[in-house]
Amino acid sequence: MFQVAEMMLRFWKYAQLEWEKQGFEISIAVLSYSVGSDPNAAFPTQLFQATQALQYLLSEGCNPSDIQIVGDSAGGNLVAQLLSHMVHPFPVPSLVPPINLSPGTRLRGVFMISPWVSLSNPDQWGPTFRSKDYDVSVYKNLQEAGERYVNTISNIKNKIHDLSQVVPYAEPVLAPDNWYSDLHNTVVDRILVTAGKEERLSDQIQVFFEQKIRPYHSDAILLVQDGGIHDDVIMDFLFSDTPLENGLTPVVLEWIAKGFRTV
Repeated sequence: MFQVAEMMLRFWKYAQLEWEKQGFEISIAVLSYSVGSDPNAAFPTQLFQATQALQYLLSEGCNPSDIQIVGDSAGGNLVAQLLSHMVHPFPVPSLVPPINLSPGTRLRGVFMISPWVSLSNPDQWGPTFRSKDYDVSVYKNLQEAGERYVNTISNIKNKIHDLSQVVPYAEPVLAPDNWYSDLHNTVVDRILVTAGKEERLSDQIQVFFEQKIRPYHSDAILLVQDGGIHDDVIMDFLFSDTPLENGLTPVVLEWIAKGFRTV
């Protein structure tokens, strides 16, 4: 629904400078995707754009083992869509062409920050969606925006007979339990998912991780931050150029750095 915000850029600049202190020169590529207010931004527009961005990096000579992909909130949903596409190529190739990693290669890591994985019926996973009033996200706004995005799936009904085939891409928590079973073997070495204990999406994130990711990936971690809100590591930078004390920022930056140390 929104493009990248200033606080997000401050977070990643802080991360980049912290990594430089450790001797890592890490470049950060930011996807400029189409937002929901664009009438041409219906599903699967953003998946196509993310696919093209990754394909561009690969075509420019980036090794998959040098790439770690991060997304927060709806961006976390988009990262899950991209993973879905890599293990189950989108059923309409004319809309989203397949990604072809070289045999035996995998992405180094994937990090989903407060991923928004249930859009059409978020209440079904537990009480947090309605009850977490300390969160920065607004119940009604999330519900309306999620439903609006999911409803755009019908725009491709003239290209696919069964629209239910594409639901696991738009709503990762609704995918079959074994949907991501090939992630570790063919797509990505490491996965990190974070959530705030006080955020509205907490229940759906934990269900997604415990049912869809953890059973099928040997190096997958879920961190739920006590007192944390939606996009907590980024929200710190709404007020400051440095993270607040006792937050997840040092942990997640170390997780990313560790991935590059093992290259």
